[in-house]
Amino acid sequence: MTSSRHRQALAQYEDRFGSYREEEYGSPTQCPEDRRALVAEIKVSAAAALIADHLAPYAEGIYPRPCAEKLEPLYRRVRDWDPHLPRECAGL
Repeated sequence: MTSSRHRQALAQYEDRFGSYREEEYGSPTQCPEDRRALVAEIKVSAAAALIADHLAPYAEGIYPRPCAEKLEPLYRRVRDWDPHLPRECAGL
């Protein structure tokens, strides 16, 4: 499952920088500054879609088998890349 924002960010990356390889940037410090916000969008949106897909049944009272260990790398990815997401200042 992917989000429309994930697909947009991936297309934008490929238009600007060429082919995107998931394993190329393991952490924000390994990613060039001019690509960091876009890579953050790609990584966070992909992880968030997988997390949401897994958690959706919980909202309906359906509790699948525990698999927190499978989700932990996704949560870490969101935590590590979230500070690099492009955010608009609301004039605060």
